[in-house]
Amino acid sequence: MELIIIPFLFGAFILGVFSIVKIIRELKSKKIEVKEILLGGLTSIAIFGAICLSYLCQEKVWVLSHGFIVPIFMFYLPFMLYLIATVIKKNSFNYISKIMMISVGISLVLLIIFNDYYINLIDYLGVSKYY
Repeated sequence: MELIIIPFLFGAFILGVFSIVKIIRELKSKKIEVKEILLGGLTSIAIFGAICLSYLCQEKVWVLSHGFIVPIFMFYLPFMLYLIATVIKKNSFNYISKIMMISVGISLVLLIIFNDYYINLIDYLGVSKYY
């Protein structure tokens, strides 16, 4: 199973690094404001909270599910929304694309900082697991 999870997590890592580099470039050119950074951070925290809540609502959880669910909802889907919003050339979609890009970058930073909690997420939540 590690042969599937490791490339999946590596892809999420690459998306996060891309987003961080793009965020730094846009911060230097003053295209991103503090409000967008706060909304991106809140988006990341809200997505992670929704993931934890979904685990708490389930009776049993597959032990490796967070290796798939967290990257999908915290990296791949927001990055796809970023790409879609970038293609659409309207101001409101441009704003959403920045927030999604920031969300992916902040998600990477948070998951690196709280790596121990991420790896043992199911144990910390006290949900029974199966293999």
